[in-house]
Amino acid sequence: MSWLNCGVTTQAIWPEKQKEVKYGNHTFILMPLTKEHSASVHIELKGISDVEGLTLINRFLSALGWKCDEPAINHYG
Repeated sequence: MSWLNCGVTTQAIWPEKQKEVKYGNHTFILMPLTKEHSASVHIELKGISDVEGLTLINRFLSALGWKCDEPAINHYG
């Protein structure tokens, strides 16, 4: 099982506990900001390339930013 993991900085709504979010035909795992780790988003690369996974994460963060009217910045792993 291969995953793409990207750190995120955002003022948008972000969970305080691990959360699965469906967007389109994909499931993203959102991890909260903790003392040890930055907030992050993860996607399993099952049937997709890392480039496609990164595109999907960026589209998800863009939609989240538009919905919340707040930036969501991908730190690319």
